[in-house]
Amino acid sequence: MKNRILVYLVLVMLLVSMFPVMSASALIGPQYVSTSNGKGLNMRSGPSKDFDVVTTIPYAAQLSSVDYYDSAWSYVGYNGYYGYCMTRYLSSTKPSSKPTPTATPKPSASTDIYKNFSQTSYYVTVRPSTPAGFVNLRWGPSKTLAVYNIYYAGYTLKVLAQNDTWAQLYDESTGICGFMMRSFLTAAGDGSGS
Repeated sequence: MKNRILVYLVLVMLLVSMFPVMSASALIGPQYVSTSNGKGLNMRSGPSKDFDVVTTIPYAAQLSSVDYYDSAWSYVGYNGYYGYCMTRYLSSTKPSSKPTPTATPKPSASTDIYKNFSQTSYYVTVRPSTPAGFVNLRWGPSKTLAVYNIYYAGYTLKVLAQNDTWAQLYDESTGICGFMMRSFLTAAGDGSGS
């Protein structure tokens, strides 16, 4: 009985010790850079994003050598450079075509988004679509512009200007000014509470 348990333990230890070898075997053969956005892959001087970039390897480039380092990083060679790359961006099959990256919307410098705003002065209470939710305060009156701050239900803000969809708001307690959709606001009276 004891011998049988000992044999099972030895077998389990052997199987567990083989896992890193199995993972490393996935990197046998030629490896190619395959990023989801079609950009190059940074080779770093150490196995972390904290290390300096040695060079950038172009999309679909074949690496001259690849050694498995750990589950996240591999030690690679490319055009005489050696360093570490993230293993998830390496592929044993050469990518067929370069993907087209999705463009990030840029804030508009146009003043058209500020059209039809009229000055006003009254207080509103933030009313998210869910009781525990929040509403985004943006840099400008557009969902494509960056979020400046968030406000939870019940917070009182002063309306400086508005159009049919957006309100320009001022937070008197922090001095923050930005834009929020009017559908998430309810008139609050004189604004004496916050």
